[in-house]
Amino acid sequence: MPVGRDLIVIGGSVGGLSALCRFVVPLAASFPAAIVAAIYNGPGGGGASGGSGGTDSTQLPAIVAQHTRLPVLHAAEGEEFHPGHIYLAPQGHHLVILPAARFGFDDTADVRYAAPAADPLFRSAAAAYGRRVIGIVLSGTEDDGSAGLTAIHRAGGICIVQSPSDAAARGMPTSALLSNHTDFCVLLDEMPKLLMSLVSPTGRADRN
Repeated sequence: MPVGRDLIVIGGSVGGLSALCRFVVPLAASFPAAIVAAIYNGPGGGGASGGSGGTDSTQLPAIVAQHTRLPVLHAAEGEEFHPGHIYLAPQGHHLVILPAARFGFDDTADVRYAAPAADPLFRSAAAAYGRRVIGIVLSGTEDDGSAGLTAIHRAGGICIVQSPSDAAARGMPTSALLSNHTDFCVLLDEMPKLLMSLVSPTGRADRN
């Protein structure tokens, strides 16, 4: 049976904001999935230019919005999310996906990374939406996102990793690849076309 992949969850840290800004540029205003990103942008997180130093967290939606036709918002606890929108996890909170297409915060999450981290977002999305989820690990340090991708894989979702050769920081992509649950390892410039094929009910994602 065809699967509607309508929830895309993204994790990254150093270089992750720049990567997100770059690959959302070609996405059409009618993009049929919600995009939810946990990009840690604290000290050393780098701005949209990929440089050193964090960006004012209140400005992150405005920064991303400069690069896309999709509405960009901070995720708010208890609010619903919708296709064709990009939601960013507020800095300092672990964002999670709840049933009925709603956001929650889990600031007691047992995660050794600064908030927001990819693993709580990925795990909760897998638990709530299973095969409908596409998980993406972008540029970042250490191994956040690897355990979350494993959860998405086990739930029947699709796992995508930015090619380490294309990443400002290779830690997160490299660790994700070593988990052996990656369906696609691609350059940023290849992601928009890939995502369009995966969110289509008749796209390549239906091979699972």
